[in-house]
Amino acid sequence: MKIAVIGNQNNNNFVVTRYLRDAGLDAQLCLLNNEDEFYHPKADTYDTDYGSFITSFEWGNYHNFNTTEKKLILKDLKEFDFLIGVGTVPAFVNKAGLKLDIFIACGGDIDTYPFLFKLINFKKLYATLKGLRKRKQENNKVKVNLPNTKKIYNPLALFYNYYQFSKNQRTGIENTSTLLFDSVNSKFEAIVQKLRKKSDRIVCAPPMLYTKMYTKEIFENNLDVLNHENYKLACKLKKENDFLVLHYCRHAWLNAPNWVGNKGNDILIKGFKQFVIENPKVKTHLILYDIGIDVKETKNLIKKLNIENRITWFPASNRKFVMPIISQADVVIGQLKNSWLTYGIVLETLCMKKPLIHNRDDSSFKNSYDWLYPMISAGSLDEINKALKAVSSDKEIHLKNAELAYDWLKEFCIDKSIYEIIKRIKEKNNND
Repeated sequence: MKIAVIGNQNNNNFVVTRYLRDAGLDAQLCLLNNEDEFYHPKADTYDTDYGSFITSFEWGNYHNFNTTEKKLILKDLKEFDFLIGVGTVPAFVNKAGLKLDIFIACGGDIDTYPFLFKLINFKKLYATLKGLRKRKQENNKVKVNLPNTKKIYNPLALFYNYYQFSKNQRTGIENTSTLLFDSVNSKFEAIVQKLRKKSDRIVCAPPMLYTKMYTKEIFENNLDVLNHENYKLACKLKKENDFLVLHYCRHAWLNAPNWVGNKGNDILIKGFKQFVIENPKVKTHLILYDIGIDVKETKNLIKKLNIENRITWFPASNRKFVMPIISQADVVIGQLKNSWLTYGIVLETLCMKKPLIHNRDDSSFKNSYDWLYPMISAGSLDEINKALKAVSSDKEIHLKNAELAYDWLKEFCIDKSIYEIIKRIKEKNNND
């Protein structure tokens, strides 16, 4: 049985493909024409031998949905027996008259894409296009694939394209045999329930990390890591300070396009300021990453609070160069505005066995798991201040908790997730 793992949003499917191949299955990663460099396999591995199980499709960008021919999609997928997808894949597969076996949703593909007036929300659309264009100008790596000039001057054609995409995305999600999507807060869960009439759902995070790739021992023996400017600076900051705080979440708090995208970065900055004032003897430093629509606003807030000397900005980098930075931090801060259980920063921090602070309302998730990973929940500046005090005053106990958190990641986000995926592959193979 040949398995197509289509799309690589958040690097998820490259990892899925590697675990499936480790299990002896014939899985191939199929990249779409809207992948940017941050989600290319080379951004998530130090190996160079992955090319043998990767192919590329010339479709997947929803701006060009109507002009993508059905026969092209069918031609690309005809050799595969089992389809796993993410992002825009449900819409394109549905257009071809096929259906996904497993949809591994990552967020916007289930919260925004199926709903026309969320997709073309002008504030969100403007923010997205502005951010993508800026990133493309800065690093020339982002494959934006925005609507062409002719479409921009023909709003009816553009509107109809988005209408058809949203309609197909919704139908594609409804028809997918299995949804793999973790437990979420009640507001987001209502969206999932609205879309899915089918009961088959794997309630866990996707196996987002190829864990044996990311260990401190590998970092210390990898010249690419050792020579990377971010890693060298992080090691220097670690030596110069008693307490190194890391927040590599993208900045979206003042101009966030919707509630889902609000990361609450301002809460961290204000809480960090309070911690610095109340703990003058602790040499504390905060690392931030220069990415997101509100970087300028965050820098203005930092200047206003007069804590610029306590903060270092790192340029955005691929996951394989972010993970070593996590290894140097004393604590990692995730999203603070809304309550979530799992997302990239959470799982990456758990993988590196580091203490974690973010916003998590346990009542939303405790029924989905036998136990939840240890962390400190915070959603206000006072809570951030208290959480930073707790970790800085007793690093050892929080490192022990981080070891338990890694066990949770391994049990529920790697072993269970892969087991459930393989189970469905075998069931279809037996039925066929």
